[in-house]
Amino acid sequence: MLPTQSDYENLHLFQIIDVKTKKYNKKLIDYFEEKKTFFKLSIILDIPIVFVLSMFGTLHFKTPWWSFFLYFIIIFIISFFIICLPVYASLTKSIKEQEKKLFQEIDEHLSELANQNYFSKDSKAKRLLNQEFELVKVQPLSSKNINQILNNKNLSSQRIDFYDKKNNSIYKRKIIFFENRPLKPVALATINLLGKDKSLSIQVQIPIEYELVHGLVSEQLVYFDKNNYYVNPIIYIDTQHFYELYQDK
Repeated sequence: MLPTQSDYENLHLFQIIDVKTKKYNKKLIDYFEEKKTFFKLSIILDIPIVFVLSMFGTLHFKTPWWSFFLYFIIIFIISFFIICLPVYASLTKSIKEQEKKLFQEIDEHLSELANQNYFSKDSKAKRLLNQEFELVKVQPLSSKNINQILNNKNLSSQRIDFYDKKNNSIYKRKIIFFENRPLKPVALATINLLGKDKSLSIQVQIPIEYELVHGLVSEQLVYFDKNNYYVNPIIYIDTQHFYELYQDK
C-alpha cells in the first residue's frame, strides 16, 4: 500500500529488442511522484486528528505533559492503518487505472511490432539436426503457461535458462518470442545441446511448438536467431520417438 513505482514485465521486453521506452518510463515515474504526493497528503490530513485525540487523552486522563507524545505515537500508528492507508488507496485509485491503461498500451505496441514481423526481421534461420541436439523428454504445456501479450496469440514470450550439466550452473539466459504463431500444439521439451567441449553438456527446458512426422530420418530443431533472443522455435519429431519420450507428468 505504500507508494512504489510500478513495474511491468513486458516493458523490459523492449530493451531486449532494442526499442526505446522513454515515454513509458516517464509516465511510470510521473505516476510514482503523484503517489508520493497523495501519500504525504493522507498523512497531513491525519495529523490534526491525531493531535486533537492526543491532546484530549492528555487532558481527560490528567496525565503528565510528556504523555502527549506517547498518545500521539500510539494514535498515529493506529490511525495510519485505519485512516491514512484507506485515504491513500482512494486518492490513488485513478492512478492505478491509468497504469493499467499504460500496460495495455505497452502490450498493443508489442503486438503491433509482431504484426510488422519486427522480431524475426533480419534474423538468421537456424536448423539443428540430430547430431547437434538430443531430445530428452517431452511434456504437455498449456499456452496459458506462456506470457501471451494481450491474450490474442499474436505475440508470446518466455525466458529460459540453459544449464551446464557438469556443474548445474546457468550457462546463459535467453528470451523466446512466438511471433504470429497459434501455439498449437505447444510442449515443454527437455533438450541437450552442444557445449564448448563439443559434447551434449548443455540442457534446457524450452516451450516449443512441435510437428509429428512419420518416418522422419533426422529430427530437426528450427528457429530464428536474433542477437539476444530466439523466435518461433519448432521441433519436427518422428511419431514413434515422440510417443517414447512423451510424459504426461
